[in-house]
Amino acid sequence: MRAPVFLALAVLAGLLPSFVVHADDVALTDVDVAPRVFAARQLDDEGRLADALPLYAERARETVTLADRLRYAGALLRARQAAEARAVFDEVVREEGSVEHASATRVHAAAVSASTALAAGAPDIAVDYARAAATVDRREAGTRLLLVRALAAAGDAADARTLLKALAAEADGWSDGRRIELARWQLLTGDTASARAVLARRPPESVAQMFQNSVQAHQLLVHQDWTKAAELLRASERKVPAGLDDGHVDQSWRNAQRELRWVRLRRAVALWHGGDRREAIAEAGKARRSDEAYVSSTAVLLLAAGDLAAGRHADAIAKLKALAGHDYRFAEPVDHLTASLEAGRDPTDAIGEIGAVVASQDRSADAVTAPLLEALFGSARSREERSSARRVEALR
Repeated sequence: MRAPVFLALAVLAGLLPSFVVHADDVALTDVDVAPRVFAARQLDDEGRLADALPLYAERARETVTLADRLRYAGALLRARQAAEARAVFDEVVREEGSVEHASATRVHAAAVSASTALAAGAPDIAVDYARAAATVDRREAGTRLLLVRALAAAGDAADARTLLKALAAEADGWSDGRRIELARWQLLTGDTASARAVLARRPPESVAQMFQNSVQAHQLLVHQDWTKAAELLRASERKVPAGLDDGHVDQSWRNAQRELRWVRLRRAVALWHGGDRREAIAEAGKARRSDEAYVSSTAVLLLAAGDLAAGRHADAIAKLKALAGHDYRFAEPVDHLTASLEAGRDPTDAIGEIGAVVASQDRSADAVTAPLLEALFGSARSREERSSARRVEALR
């Protein structure tokens, strides 16, 4: 959902939907992610944000590059330091261009700040910067689609629908990619009929078809048609190059990689509820590599559910604690859940707390959040029931 001036060539050609800009998408060279950032990322992925955060901060101070400062701001959001993250975003926006002259670089700074907040699972903050980007150039559809995404993720479907109606009136000349994004948010905000009309045209390029299949799977997930959802999402996966699951891809393919990992997460949920838990866990393991907080966190939760269902209690707790160390918003709920698991107590309240954190990261994804939490609850409850049965047996 970027303005055309910032899109990769593939997007400009209409092959990929315009989507979200992330910190690494504005890095200029491979040097920008080495070596301190590489070390920080490793620590971060291990659940050691406390050790990674000073490295992110030091790198941002030393280079003052947009990429490093946005990466630091995203980490601050996961560390529950929202005010400090806003200060970074505000500084970036102040430095870039002129609002009065609708500077493209000013739109860029506000848009990438919004995208960074969305990726970090902070849609309420993203709305402010997305609105600023859309206000600078009211004619640019890309920034308005970014605002739609932020509003939907923050739970403001009504305002998102109002904006979508205006965008739909302009969409006749859009590329396939941008039209697919329009349909995505029409579906996610409840305008199914309009979305179906947009999606009726099949794009000729296979990667655009991947995005279209991904969007179309939403209704199958809403209706919990797990078999058809898994099949359509599998078809979506097959439409992109095999190497797209690699850790590093060319910048022009990063949005497609993010979409693929979003596809894998939802297919994992569909497979789990369809009874194929082994394949569900394999898909969740691939989705876990996403750089979007909602996708990565929920993938970890499904992996933990798999461990609990298989009786690997210690492995499940290790994954949950690493998640809490990577994203402090999960800290108290994970402590509550792990204590419940270790004591063999009813996990209902703890999973409800985890669910509240997950939902706050993206309220447009409720069709995924609810069944995923059901999977975690079912696995945790089974362990609690086994513990209760052992206690009863010991009393006999």
